[in-house]
Amino acid sequence: SSVFDCGEEAATWLSHALKNQESGLRLIYHYKEISVRTHSPKYTKPFGDTMGPTYLPALSNASPYHLVTDSSVSELNRQMPDLKEEVAALHFRPNLVVKTLTNDPYQEDRWKQVRIGTVELGFSLPDNRCLTVNYNQNTAEKDDRILKWLKTNRRTLSKKTEDKMGGPQGIFGHRYGLKEGTEGEVKSGQDVWAYMSRF
Repeated sequence: SSVFDCGEEAATWLSHALKNQESGLRLIYHYKEISVRTHSPKYTKPFGDTMGPTYLPALSNASPYHLVTDSSVSELNRQMPDLKEEVAALHFRPNLVVKTLTNDPYQEDRWKQVRIGTVELGFSLPDNRCLTVNYNQNTAEKDDRILKWLKTNRRTLSKKTEDKMGGPQGIFGHRYGLKEGTEGEVKSGQDVWAYMSRF
């Protein structure tokens, strides 16, 4: 294992804070500097050519870094003006949100590599969205139209790839791995350089 359970006191506090209950949640700590996991066959079958052996997540399900752009989030809101609440980047739970120079949406579909300072990220796989995108992460308000729209309008994968993944996939954002030897610190406000290609 690569995680420690942080104990009952932490678990009770977390359960109180997030669920208003005595129990139900645990807090774990990933103590190893490198992941000890392997890529899931669910993803290597369709994306094995781009999922590098070092692009392993610690606790997420497919890759350590997930990127979306503000222009794509804005476009999603423009396409669905009748939502009760605007969609925010947080609906997609990324750890990198990039403010683009133009308002063109989905620029990230062609970003093969990303550089932020000395840190370089390599494309791993597109992010096929699940039901969680329907939830506002701050209020827990749910709107099923978000995923439905993505599965109708953001089917960017080939039919063959979709079949490997079990059916229609709504893509929003992309997943990346850290290129070896480029470890470093990333801060809000840094310039982001994208190396573009067609996947």
